[in-house]
Amino acid sequence: MCDSVQDMDIQDRSFSVRRSSVRGCGRVFRCVVGLFSVFCCVGWVGVSPPSAQGVLIKLSQPVDGLEEFDTQYFAKTELEELVAKLRREYPSEYGNGNVSKIRQAITSGEYYNSSVMVTSAPSAKLSRQASRVEIFAGTGQRGNFLDPIDPTKTELRPFGIASLSDGRVLITDMLNHRVLLVSAAGDSIKVFAGTGEWNSDMSMDSTNPTKTQLKDPVRIAVLPDQQNVLIVDGGHRVLVVLAGKGIGVYAGTGYAGDGKGKLDPSDPTKTDLWGPQGVAALPDGRVVIADRNNNRVLMIYEGNHVSHVSVLAGTGYQKGNFDPDDPTSTHLLDIRAPTGVAALPDGRIAVTEGCYGGKLLIISADGKQIKTLNTELNDPSGLAVLPDGRLLIADSRNNRVLMVSPDGGPATVLAGTGCKGNFVDPDDPTNTQLDFPSDIAVLPDGRILIVDYLNHRVLSIYGVKDQ
Repeated sequence: MCDSVQDMDIQDRSFSVRRSSVRGCGRVFRCVVGLFSVFCCVGWVGVSPPSAQGVLIKLSQPVDGLEEFDTQYFAKTELEELVAKLRREYPSEYGNGNVSKIRQAITSGEYYNSSVMVTSAPSAKLSRQASRVEIFAGTGQRGNFLDPIDPTKTELRPFGIASLSDGRVLITDMLNHRVLLVSAAGDSIKVFAGTGEWNSDMSMDSTNPTKTQLKDPVRIAVLPDQQNVLIVDGGHRVLVVLAGKGIGVYAGTGYAGDGKGKLDPSDPTKTDLWGPQGVAALPDGRVVIADRNNNRVLMIYEGNHVSHVSVLAGTGYQKGNFDPDDPTSTHLLDIRAPTGVAALPDGRIAVTEGCYGGKLLIISADGKQIKTLNTELNDPSGLAVLPDGRLLIADSRNNRVLMVSPDGGPATVLAGTGCKGNFVDPDDPTNTQLDFPSDIAVLPDGRILIVDYLNHRVLSIYGVKDQ
């Protein structure tokens, strides 16, 4: 299993709660055709609200094709794929109107993150949680081909990821020198910023992000207004895309500087950044930047129409003693190569320390205390925060994603086996192999996206059990 790639073709997937296989495209179509007929003709007895196990839909009467599979789990993507097949192969019977009503009834809105259990048995109950792993974007092969209607047929070399509140997803296609935007429905992908090429002059068209050259964009963050986006660029700068129509420099001079980390307290664009790696936006509009090679974390905010730049933690050195009571003191030399940053709901800042260290640091909301939470990491990078405040960590060189409370306690493996590879187990994230996961995003519907960097893909996980 570890050396093979799971066949993701829809005909080979298991639909049954008892994990019995549905053999043959015809039987699958009969099952779904019967299901479609019920919604269009006879309706259902009721739909349960989403739960930890999924959504339960009870049919009003038995349906041809469902008798022998009368408890079925349908994942959202499986239904979408089958709908697409039916629209192609049965256009007269299943036109756009019919299909859109079914899609809306089953798989959109509050049910989007859930598996759907369909049954004609009156006494049926949800019996398990259906955890799913799917390819969200990328072919698994590096390249730069873009299929505008299918993210899974688009070649990626991704590194960072972020989601907007409407469900759209931004991906930094790092080595293709561009940022991509995936629709909320996952049925389209386009260039959001970057030309796909880079040269040393880093030319910028302030009116058109897609005509601005990016150099190895690594991370991305959405500002609280959901209109403006920050891009951490490999040219020692952070760019801001204004409502998708304009672009400018948010921070950094474009040069690494003299290695002393020059800081202009009133102008982020005159502050030297050296290989910045992470960026996060706080709800109040403040922005945190992981200035990796300057071994510090910066805080930027606007006040009275003036920018303010300060060091949140770190002094620019790599060795020394650790002062837990003052992140910016001359004795705090324990922030080394910060790579990922995330804002916690209570105002604290989480920072991953990569390469030289391998730690998760938590900085207090007032910026006066710092603590080490986890040292069993190997070059961690991206971070994401779940709605309940738990942290997701891309433990990159351990080839896994961890889930941990920012208050401490044991970490839980969310995805990855710890052994690099490209095998996907559609039913078990912890049996799915990763190769240097670099970033994570949590979508509004609850799905978790993982950038599987060296596998040139983005994975989607949903139905994750509470641990």
